[in-house]
Amino acid sequence: MNTFTPTPKSNKTESSAGTTTATPVITSLSLRRGAKNDVRGSTSVTQGVIEAFSNGTWKGIADVKADGRFHNPDLPDSYLLTADTVHVRVNSSGLSHPVTATDSFVHPRSIYIGPTAAKANDQAFYQWSLQWADYQPTGYKLPAGKSASLWLEGDDEDVTVLIGVQGLAEQSNRAIQTPNMREVRLQRGDNRLRPDLVGGVIHIRNTGKSGCRVILDGAFQPIPYYILGQTPPNDWHRMLDKSDHQTEVQLVGDRVVISAYADTYRLFAHPDVGEIVRSHEEVLKIEAIAAGLDGSSPRHTRSNLWIHAVESVSSSSPYATTGYIGLPHSRSQGSSYMNALLGGRAHELWVTLHEYGHHFQNRTNTLAPLFDENSVNIYALAVGRIHSNDYSEEFPKRWPGLKAWLAKPRDQKHYPESPDTHAIFEQLRKGFGNHYLPAWDRFARENPINGNDLVNFTASLCKVANCNLADFFADWGVIKEGDATWRALHALRLPAAPAGLIHQVPYT
Repeated sequence: MNTFTPTPKSNKTESSAGTTTATPVITSLSLRRGAKNDVRGSTSVTQGVIEAFSNGTWKGIADVKADGRFHNPDLPDSYLLTADTVHVRVNSSGLSHPVTATDSFVHPRSIYIGPTAAKANDQAFYQWSLQWADYQPTGYKLPAGKSASLWLEGDDEDVTVLIGVQGLAEQSNRAIQTPNMREVRLQRGDNRLRPDLVGGVIHIRNTGKSGCRVILDGAFQPIPYYILGQTPPNDWHRMLDKSDHQTEVQLVGDRVVISAYADTYRLFAHPDVGEIVRSHEEVLKIEAIAAGLDGSSPRHTRSNLWIHAVESVSSSSPYATTGYIGLPHSRSQGSSYMNALLGGRAHELWVTLHEYGHHFQNRTNTLAPLFDENSVNIYALAVGRIHSNDYSEEFPKRWPGLKAWLAKPRDQKHYPESPDTHAIFEQLRKGFGNHYLPAWDRFARENPINGNDLVNFTASLCKVANCNLADFFADWGVIKEGDATWRALHALRLPAAPAGLIHQVPYT
């Protein structure tokens, strides 16, 4: 079990005049080695001196500018801590906690962690069927069997470090899953992590009331880490070149994190690393709109929690679960799973649309076993109406068989036996308009439930449509004439549904 030894420290220092001032902080730092050693970064102060530690002493290397930044484009080798690291602090009415940077790995070890809701609270607020992830990536890992320190400044009400990537396949055997993430609660000041037998990429959770800053010491090993819109592609490729060929890599976008191994990345990656992230973002953006998250109120504004996509074990099927989707490892160039994960085709392959869709399902429309694997495709099909995918030509071919099946007498139909079970939602969309299904999601969030049953499921659709859909559900074999659900829907005393709903042609 991971434990730590906290050494609480104040985030304040006494100035020579006796007044209390905020401790200066290094907020970013990078080192690029070449013909010259380029060191640059930023601080929380507007003046002061940047000092580097080497050969047992601190030596000034740059002045802090008025905007808090600093830069030394030609740092002598003698000022480096090791051949590929620099270790600096800022001296400005007090000394900052020192920060280390590794050559080419431009993401800082000083990381601001904004607060989020805890995943269970987020789930209750949005009425999600699955919880999202309340932890964010860092771009660093704890090597197996090694100890390391994290310095925490700011709010420490509920801050946790998590070791590992949930659902990731093992590096040496991709048919086996890595252990579950290990969690260690952090306190303000120095937190010494004891050696972890397995090690792994670290993430930080902050479910307190305000932000905090975590500073990772030099024992944490950087991994190739790309943030869309921040990391220059040349730096990304330098990170890959300098890393072990099987190390973990992470690509980060707007509340989405893609985790895989470098060898898999090299085999499947789109030439433009940014396009990989944008393809995942595109899926989530469209599915959020399909879920009625239009920003009209806090409850209908997209969550600021995360969804992770990981290279999962080759021995399983694709799946979605708490906080992530798992796409099975493969070495086959034709693998839709790896092309969805890393090939820049997340928005063009059904597997991603479907698995991400599970994270937008709510407690009302996820009625198992009838609808949990069907209502999910409401969100997947919304992406498909904008971007063609590998099922775009297949689904319309199902209509002749479905049409014949729907024409059967009601007592001969049982919904799970339909030739196209998720077309039921397409007919409702076609009958009531594109606004109807997003309105159903909003209804679910505005009318939270603890459990669900067929009466609630069908009644909610009737209320959003403002008509009695009992005949429609009976035509689909979802309910039987005169059964309890039929009677409950008629008890709502809603107007009759428009004629011809079951004749609506889906996917058009």
